[in-house]
Amino acid sequence: MSENMCYNEIMEKDLQKIMEMVENNNKMLRQIRGVQQRGWWIGFLKWIVLIVLAIGAFYFIQPFIENLNSAYESVMSGVENVQNTTNNLSGYFKAK
Repeated sequence: MSENMCYNEIMEKDLQKIMEMVENNNKMLRQIRGVQQRGWWIGFLKWIVLIVLAIGAFYFIQPFIENLNSAYESVMSGVENVQNTTNNLSGYFKAK
């Protein structure tokens, strides 16, 4: 009978150790899961911020791009006028 009691006591101690380990593991797993969730939300917010910044930058830069496009078209129009004038003058001098 005393062997049986010793065996039960050992089993109870082992069971208690196992329960403590299970509780510690559960606590660590919950912390890990919390870190994962926070990481996911931070990544999600980072992408939202990047998208909003890109749209805002485009909105802010768009007038400058339009001005550059207008200047480019003006320069190209000037080049075209010079080419036309050159063609007209060369035609004028060849005719004589």
